[in-house]
Amino acid sequence: MTPAVRPARGEDDLAAVRALCWDYRQHLIDHAPHGAEMVAAFYPPDLYARIMGDLPRIHARPKGEILVGTLDDRIVGCGMSYEQAPGAAELKRLFLSPDARGHGLGARLCLALVDQARADGYTVVRLDTMFSLTDAMTLYPRLGFVSRDAYYDIPEMARPIVRFFEKPL
Repeated sequence: MTPAVRPARGEDDLAAVRALCWDYRQHLIDHAPHGAEMVAAFYPPDLYARIMGDLPRIHARPKGEILVGTLDDRIVGCGMSYEQAPGAAELKRLFLSPDARGHGLGARLCLALVDQARADGYTVVRLDTMFSLTDAMTLYPRLGFVSRDAYYDIPEMARPIVRFFEKPL
């Protein structure tokens, strides 16, 4: 299997990205302590549906990006960025379908987003994840991300569950 990363192109790619994002949301419900409670607080279905419809605007060039990860030209992962604050890009919804894990595609997606943020003039890249997502908790420090305090207001119930990272560019 040949892994690759490229920008999302056209409605078919966006449909695949949206499907992966819904899978990611379900993954959080299924695999994170208090996942259902967290998802209900942060991403109730109606709000998440609106976000999914607005992905092309939220992550539009030149201040953002939507990338897909492929194995043999089949979309199996996604990641996106947007301007979170002046000089700071935030990476969102980095997710691989379970059958795509173990090919280095998660790291490739993340690093491609970092490279794009650097090329776009950002000085730092930020992201968050849940402590229970052990693959992500291992990946981000390996790619040079360091732990940091919350960079947005977070409900008290989420504080013990969510971990924040950043990488200076």
